[in-house]
Amino acid sequence: MTPLLLMLAAVAAPDCPMDQVLRALSGEGDSPHEHVLQPPPQLDATPSSGGGTKDKLLYGNPMDHRVDSDNFSVQWMSGDGDMATGQLASDAMEDAWTALVEELDWRQPVSSELYLLWVILDPSLGGGTGLTTVYPSDDYAQGYPVIYLNPDYSWDEAFFRTLCAHEFVHALQYAVRTWTDVDEEAWYWEASAEWGAELAVPELDVYAGSSAYYADHPWYRYSSTEDWHEYGMFVLNAYIEEFVTGEGGMRAVWLESEDRPGDNWLKILEAATDTEAEDLWGGMVSALCAEDLRESGLYDPVMVDGPVEDGLEGEVALLGTDYFEASEDLLVTVEAVVADERVMVSSPEGWGASVVAYAGDLVGVTGLTIPTVGYRLSTESYVPPPEDEDSADDDDDDDADGCSCSAGGVARPMALVWALVFGVGWLHLGRRRRTSLPG
Repeated sequence: MTPLLLMLAAVAAPDCPMDQVLRALSGEGDSPHEHVLQPPPQLDATPSSGGGTKDKLLYGNPMDHRVDSDNFSVQWMSGDGDMATGQLASDAMEDAWTALVEELDWRQPVSSELYLLWVILDPSLGGGTGLTTVYPSDDYAQGYPVIYLNPDYSWDEAFFRTLCAHEFVHALQYAVRTWTDVDEEAWYWEASAEWGAELAVPELDVYAGSSAYYADHPWYRYSSTEDWHEYGMFVLNAYIEEFVTGEGGMRAVWLESEDRPGDNWLKILEAATDTEAEDLWGGMVSALCAEDLRESGLYDPVMVDGPVEDGLEGEVALLGTDYFEASEDLLVTVEAVVADERVMVSSPEGWGASVVAYAGDLVGVTGLTIPTVGYRLSTESYVPPPEDEDSADDDDDDDADGCSCSAGGVARPMALVWALVFGVGWLHLGRRRRTSLPG
């Protein structure tokens, strides 16, 4: 394939999607590649000599070519790679190990205490860029991880290093998570692997390109794996770590999942962050509307359906979002068409049943009912009440100190307080609400 075609393929197929891998490993679907279930003959679980400075062994027998480091053995058969690609992969894997295991304290992968982790260069992945699976053995009943990389993508060093980090995160995930519900499982694996790549190699910012997979289809159900939507859901992890938990939030979610194989990710996210799912999504959508995420400038803008209009009706999936743009200063209220269903609206000013949106602001309508919810918007012109002199002085003092009033991490002006006083419906001002979302 030419570099241009490879680049286009990388955009279309980030790696072998985990929904297909997990279905194959669970016996509920066809294997997307023979190596998901069938290891190469060299991986016969017979320990052999390894390399690096930690004296770890190789779990199996070597292929034709190899580059060993402290924690990995990058190998390939003749014709499947070259020494430069092997060294690039080795260095990138060790960088990811240092950042995630040694600095951010992720639990290291199964088998890696004693053995080098297998990384295999394999162009037979075709359009796929990478694949991480597990192979059960007598020593590791739940399986030990093996990473496959397509060397055809090594021409783009930044992309290839990011791919290495992404696949290494999958190896970390296998160390803590088992699962029972494949349908609702895979989206968070990919959302986490994309954000994990940013944590591992933050200087590259290749991960930001995956924002398009959310931005192009934000109305999809939160757990959708259509059109690579799950990769773009890294924006949820970005919001969690930047506004809710601070550094280590995603790791806490994965650790919370360890003893909860029967729970879906909504329950786990709520428990790990001490925040209801609707507030996680309300805050995320508000931050996206405001472009408040740390690297929002690198993310694709979300698809906007049109202007906010009084009486506008639509339908949106569970924790999916329809985005609109306010053409004037408005108080926007959303209600479900069916009485016992639920929906919320977000803007840069907050989220709830009603929000203030200023001219040019984005407004997001998010479903809170399975499987979809019909909604109706109502609007009225909004004129901010005049602030008294004391309030203005207080605001000036806050600005001088470099502080701003915020709730849930996103700055909100006094307009929201007045909206609440005038009774426009529930509004998020840092107060937790009981959710009726599934779990």
